[in-house]
Amino acid sequence: MFAIRADRPVLVQQEDRRAVRTPYSEVVLVDGAPMTGHNISASGISVLLSPSLTPGDIVRVTLAGAPGSVDEVASQARVSRIESRPEGIVVGLQFIE
Repeated sequence: MFAIRADRPVLVQQEDRRAVRTPYSEVVLVDGAPMTGHNISASGISVLLSPSLTPGDIVRVTLAGAPGSVDEVASQARVSRIESRPEGIVVGLQFIE
């Protein structure tokens, strides 16, 4: 997995969520590696993963549609938070426009 450092610090604020979250359990590619989605909103997505990422890393996120579909969506995202939960390590990724 290739991640690059952001050029500015990231403030990790777990309680300041402005967008409504929707459960999302589909496969999400993070720098080409398949991860399990956790939830998604208009401003970002969280995934369950084990590789080591740190707040501020920049990654490429790809949401694939159904197999064989052309509904693939890709964006860069900044790691905004990392939480350990019973279901695994949850990494919050903020979409970058």
